[in-house]
Amino acid sequence: MAELRILFSEVTRLEFRWSEDQEFYFVPGYKALIQSSGMVYFSLDPYDDTVAAIDPRDASVIEAHGLLADFVMKSG
Repeated sequence: MAELRILFSEVTRLEFRWSEDQEFYFVPGYKALIQSSGMVYFSLDPYDDTVAAIDPRDASVIEAHGLLADFVMKSG
């Protein structure tokens, strides 16, 4: 079992859609890009996660100046 912790710094955009009918947030795929401006683009529900480009149809988007990720293994 493992845990992924992601810390975004200086967030400029945060767009999440949530339905009260759902009890959890399912992540079917993701897209993480560094834009030419140096900003980080992160989508937890991309329209097409095989295309390394920003798509206006991407959902659950975070844009920030920085991203720090930490992967922690947990004993079972």
